Amino acid sequence: MRPYRKLLAALIASVILLLNFNVLCADGTGAAGASGASDGDAARIEQVHAFVERLYTNMMGRPSDPQGLDFWTNQLTSGNMSGNEVANKFYYSSEFKRIGGGMDDSAFVETMYKTLLGRSSDVQGLNHWVNQITSGNKTRDQIYRNFLASSEWKGICSSNGITPEYITIEGYINRLYVTVFGRDSDTNGRDFWSSKMRSGEYDAITTAHKFFFGSEYLGKNKSDSDYIKDLYMTLMGRDYDDAGLSFWLNKLSSGSTRLSVFNQFATSPEFTNICSIYGVTRGDAIPDRAQYTICIDPGHSAVMPVGNCPLGPGSSIGKPADAVGTHGSASGLMEYQLTLNISMQLKDELEARGYNVIMTRTDSSSAYDLVYRAQVANEGADLMVRIHADGLSDTSVTGCSAIIITPNNPWNPQTYSSSRSLADNLLSSYIAATGIRNRGVVEEDTMAGNNWSTVPCVLFELGFMTNRNEDLKMADPTFQVSMVSGLADGIDAYYGF
Repeated sequence: MRPYRKLLAALIASVILLLNFNVLCADGTGAAGASGASDGDAARIEQVHAFVERLYTNMMGRPSDPQGLDFWTNQLTSGNMSGNEVANKFYYSSEFKRIGGGMDDSAFVETMYKTLLGRSSDVQGLNHWVNQITSGNKTRDQIYRNFLASSEWKGICSSNGITPEYITIEGYINRLYVTVFGRDSDTNGRDFWSSKMRSGEYDAITTAHKFFFGSEYLGKNKSDSDYIKDLYMTLMGRDYDDAGLSFWLNKLSSGSTRLSVFNQFATSPEFTNICSIYGVTRGDAIPDRAQYTICIDPGHSAVMPVGNCPLGPGSSIGKPADAVGTHGSASGLMEYQLTLNISMQLKDELEARGYNVIMTRTDSSSAYDLVYRAQVANEGADLMVRIHADGLSDTSVTGCSAIIITPNNPWNPQTYSSSRSLADNLLSSYIAATGIRNRGVVEEDTMAGNNWSTVPCVLFELGFMTNRNEDLKMADPTFQVSMVSGLADGIDAYYGF
């Protein structure tokens, strides 16, 4: 039996050797990836080796190590990474940050020439880019992005058989990381944004907007000038020109919002073309809510104003300046406490969506009469939402409602149609978010706070505090999130967002 054992051992050894050989070939670091490759493959690997070596030599100031050289070469030859992605890994590495930070401006620009253009600088070009840095027109990161977007860099990649940039959703997202955040993409972030775009939840404009108006970019506190420059590179795929920069800066200084300018870049033919190249859906402009100011009036207060106020401007009919309001049969909350709580949350939600918000009160320690509340809205708001809660002796009654003026209101009938539209939208969205029963729109001219308003105005009854179940729902912080969301959605719907 011994000869058979020798034969079996030989066969096993042969299999192991074959498996090891195939593994080495598969990861591109073994014989089949180099000397065992075809002449064409070997030549390409040599080209990419030289490409990677240039990154090491110029950006790291040292020769490559064998492991690093093989790794980056394999990433490029296998198609796992594009030329831009590998360049970003080097440029944004801690090693280059340390080395680059010690370079003067001239040395930095020269490094960009040698690394990304494969040549030494010319005197005119060097002076131009150095002057851009010293004058404050461009940061080093912006200059890196200019070189990366150049036709010379793309030509060098292509001549070495390397794809400069992947024309895919991931390529689009990688581009946003570099042009907006000024850093390399991370795997988790790239996967998150690509999944949002692949599912159709986000289009190209929505994704770019979330980059520009998210916490990371806003935390950089970019100047208007740098903001415009970033828009040019991201949404037009090119460097700014002086005339264009001046034009857009004038727009901002004249009152245009950053979002308004973003939308004009994002709907430009240039960005539309970029989206076509990457094969992504462009989408539509982001609603500019900053053009609207909402007045929120939390009903009642702990301190009551004394006396009466006219039912409407010039009216001889008096109306109590305010009332105590109802209270929760189960929660124990006073109406003025619930309305202030919901109103402050609504303020935060509307501001997060981009609206401007003014409040008639932010505490319960002062008296605020109905005329004063309306005048706050009249002096600076586009609409007014008066937040209240209902109460009846019949504790079985539930539901929300909206109270507005009649079409023939003696004081401000011109606001009726807009007030009706606002009421309908608030009710529809609030009901969808909360499931609270719809009691409909009530039209009457007995509400002084409504009659004094010269802007569209709705007194919104959130629900009945005298009904135990509804009261406890409205007092629940988790349920309040739905209440606030529904009201904000109603305002969005009113404006067509």
